[in-house]
Amino acid sequence: MDGGTVNTANLVASNPEFYNAYLLAGDYLYKQKEYAAALQNYNLALSKVVATKQEEDHVKEQIKRSIKNLRHDIWNWYRSDRS
Repeated sequence: MDGGTVNTANLVASNPEFYNAYLLAGDYLYKQKEYAAALQNYNLALSKVVATKQEEDHVKEQIKRSIKNLRHDIWNWYRSDRS
């Protein structure tokens, strides 16, 4: 993920039982500010066997960040819709 476009569906489809595919897809989508899609991938990553506690903690932290950003986006949408 060197700045180019990533097809996250293909990334996950290449190894759907491997948590890291979902983690990579989630991280890419998060960087693209696609928080809902990132959140979905992070949750799917946690449904698999995660190799290390550090990676599991990273996924859980990204879930918290994604939710926080989604709330922020919804609040901004709500405020702009009322103006």
